Amino acid sequence: KGMSKILSTLVFLGISATAFAQPVLKIGGEVGGTFGTMSQKFYGETRETQFQAGFKIGAVLDIGFNDHFSLQPGLFLTTNGGSESNHDKYFSTGAGLPTSDHDNRRYHVTWLQLPVYALYKTGDEYSDRFFAGFGPYIGMAIGGKFEQEYTNTLNGQDITKRPNSNLRIGYEPKDQMGRYDLGLQATAGYETLFGLYFRVFYGYGLLNVAPNPDSENAFHNSVGGITIGFLFKPGSNRGY
Repeated sequence: KGMSKILSTLVFLGISATAFAQPVLKIGGEVGGTFGTMSQKFYGETRETQFQAGFKIGAVLDIGFNDHFSLQPGLFLTTNGGSESNHDKYFSTGAGLPTSDHDNRRYHVTWLQLPVYALYKTGDEYSDRFFAGFGPYIGMAIGGKFEQEYTNTLNGQDITKRPNSNLRIGYEPKDQMGRYDLGLQATAGYETLFGLYFRVFYGYGLLNVAPNPDSENAFHNSVGGITIGFLFKPGSNRGY
C-alpha cells in the first residue's frame, strides 16, 4: 500500500507539473510561394478555372506545450490569390445568325490571412524533427486587380471589350469579390535544431467569397504552397 501511495503521488505530481508547465514560446518569420485557384459559379453555371502562382510573407508564434504538441498561429500577406477563368457560349440571334461570347476573367487578390495550426512534432526541441498539423484560417481581402476580356462574335465579326480595374471588394452589386474568407488548412514539414524549417501546406475555403453569395453564385478558394521560415526564442542568447 505504501508503494502504491508513492507511485500515485508521483503520477499526480507529474500530471500537475505538465498541466502547469510554462509553455515554450518562439517567434519567427516565414516566406514562400503559393499555387492556388478559386472555383467560380455565375448564375448557376460553373466555369473552368486555372491555377495562379503567388507569394506569401508573414510571421508565426509557436507555443510549445511539451516536446511534441504546439499551437502555431500566424499572420500572412498573400498576393495573387484568386484565379483565371474562361467561359464560352454559342447561340443564334432571332434572325438565325451564329453568335458566340467568350469571357476571360482574372482575379488577382491580396489577402491578409490568420491561420492557427495544432501541430505534432517528432523528437524534442534540441533535435531535428518532422511536424504535421491542421487548423482553421480566416482571411480578409484587402486589394487586388480585376482583368476581363469579353469578346462577342456575330456573323464572323469580333467585338472585344477589356474592362480592367482595381478589384472592387465588398457585398454591393458593383463589387467583384467578397471581403472575408474562412477555411481549413493542413501542413507538414521539417524543423532543424537551429530553428530553420520548411513547410508545405494546403487550404480550402469553406466560405463563399462571391460578392453576391448564394447557391447560384459561389467562389471558393483553394491554395497550396511551399515556405521557409526561422524560429527563435525571444531573449535567449542561443536564439533557438
